[in-house]
Amino acid sequence: DIFVGAHVIEHMLADELQQLITNIISKFRYAIIESPLIMDTIDNRWQDYLGTHILEIGWTDVIRKFQDAGFEIIDSAHDTYLFRRLPSS
Repeated sequence: DIFVGAHVIEHMLADELQQLITNIISKFRYAIIESPLIMDTIDNRWQDYLGTHILEIGWTDVIRKFQDAGFEIIDSAHDTYLFRRLPSS
């Protein structure tokens, strides 16, 4: 079983992402997440962006949220990460 989120998380706030990971994604063994995020969190990255991107954290913090929920990275390329839920989670 796998959760695929392509260009989804950048449209959420960090708290909403945490709820998604905790309540939905944690039920899956694998998760593929693709998003046009920068690696580090900086203040208000989307401030002058005219679209609907609002996520206020970067990949470093997104990865930490997945790790805190019991996932590990098993592959990554460009703006895409493949996570696997650890057996004890």
